[in-house]
Amino acid sequence: MKIPFETQLHQELEQFTLLPYDAPKLQDGDTNPEEENNHTNKGTVITSSVSLYPPKTSPEIHLEYEIPTSPKLQHFSKKFDVWATLNGTEVGQARARYIDRRRLKQLKPLSMSKSLQELNDGDSDALAFTQQLFNDNGTLQAKNIMYPWGNELNKGAVLILSYLMVEKEFRRQGMARILLNAVIEKAKNAKGGLQFMFVRPGAIPADLDDAINDTMSSEEQAAVAKSIYDTAVRFYRSFGFRRVGHTKWFCLAMDPSHPSHRITPTEDRNPPI
Repeated sequence: MKIPFETQLHQELEQFTLLPYDAPKLQDGDTNPEEENNHTNKGTVITSSVSLYPPKTSPEIHLEYEIPTSPKLQHFSKKFDVWATLNGTEVGQARARYIDRRRLKQLKPLSMSKSLQELNDGDSDALAFTQQLFNDNGTLQAKNIMYPWGNELNKGAVLILSYLMVEKEFRRQGMARILLNAVIEKAKNAKGGLQFMFVRPGAIPADLDDAINDTMSSEEQAAVAKSIYDTAVRFYRSFGFRRVGHTKWFCLAMDPSHPSHRITPTEDRNPPI
């Protein structure tokens, strides 16, 4: 039986989609199925310096943080969840996985991918990150060592963005940048600090559903999907992320003097066609 093109398209996009539209939000008293016996550290901050509207009518943006930890992971990894609300309405979410590789190697001196295998249940981005970019010993694969990235990626704590979503009516108003900065600042305050942040851009399934219909040809549907993906890539490049080798992964260096910050978005590498 021939699989409909739209089904094939969704299957292909799932290979690099890390931006699901409906991520479950933990409520008070709930437990994270990914991390048994988790302990939650929650806090709320108000960011009043960012305006989405003219100054006289600018409402306050509330950022709520949830940092679930697990006894078996807490010494080298934690997860940051951030929700943004505006006038009581949730307008965006972000999720990232923090990994202190120095502590990981001290506590689990096996291959990095095997050490992170226990994170694979519901959080496969961390495992994909290690398997697609690094060798078993935690060093960057030789094929991925291309300017501006080199052996500096072998060391230091990293943050892996696995989820970023802003409701459509609040897009292109700086909300995604607020969420990204929020998770970065939280990670910088972690004991191991933060050297690099990684993301594998993807298309939001709900956006594809809205943009693609049965009246379109296969070529038209593919063009729409590529346009949505390219929009995500442009956003991350505008934030400072640059491609690692010829992979679908992009990296942001926290050090402003890193060579990647001297490459403009239009100069960033694209994989060979």
